[in-house]
Amino acid sequence: MEPASASQELEQRLGSQNLLALVDKYRGRESKDNFFQRFLVARDSDVEKAFELLKADLEWRENQNTLQYHNVPSRRILEINGSLAGKAMLDTMLPVSYLGKDRQGRPVIYRKIAAPVDAAKLTKETEMTYEHFVKYNIWILERMTQTMEDQGQWLSIMDLSEFAFRHLTKLNLQWAKVLADLMKDHYPERLGKSMLINAPTVFNMGWAIAKTWLDARTKEKVGIFGGEKAWKPEMEKIMDLSILPVELGGNARLSFDPHSLDPRTHEAGAPDAN
Repeated sequence: MEPASASQELEQRLGSQNLLALVDKYRGRESKDNFFQRFLVARDSDVEKAFELLKADLEWRENQNTLQYHNVPSRRILEINGSLAGKAMLDTMLPVSYLGKDRQGRPVIYRKIAAPVDAAKLTKETEMTYEHFVKYNIWILERMTQTMEDQGQWLSIMDLSEFAFRHLTKLNLQWAKVLADLMKDHYPERLGKSMLINAPTVFNMGWAIAKTWLDARTKEKVGIFGGEKAWKPEMEKIMDLSILPVELGGNARLSFDPHSLDPRTHEAGAPDAN
């Protein structure tokens, strides 16, 4: 089926269920056709499967009130009983930062699995729950869509230099799966490329598990690299390495309060990689 015909059929199916108002509510500045195409591509142009995916996504967005995340800082999401202790610990364990844009104009998001990451400790010492972590990741993804005005894809970089066997606990893996599930079910075709860098040999065990969470299209977008000699030449092709964190040889000094994805923070002049 031609893309235009598939989009029209999908729109008709949504209209028959009175869902077009929700489409307009949540597509933001993305054109209706591009919005539909993302869901169609994620389901290999099968209109019925794309309809089911999109219908479930719209219902989820209404239930989660995802628009609430567009204009609030991360501290609002992670404040628990008046305390930011959980946020401080999470920023140490799993730092996340918006770095700027790559040579294609795609926003670049950086994550690191740091040595102390421990979901059980986080819960015990700060009362942060799985639900808090889910909401934080929704906030990250919603804020990323805002950086690109609801259009296009992003580049993801994950630093695995401190990844170790002790990180492969059942609870850590449950929390890690949050991002994969959110991306698959609610942000289809938003990921342009994912670079997992500084991967130690033990990460092969983690990847054997994580790749089962991903569909074939997403797995094709993932590149796993060892040390700097492996990832640096490839990364330099797609972005200016100066926007990387200092510890990776760039100029970025990461901030988590205010967070680089907080409203208006990234608009203030984060560097591009052109």
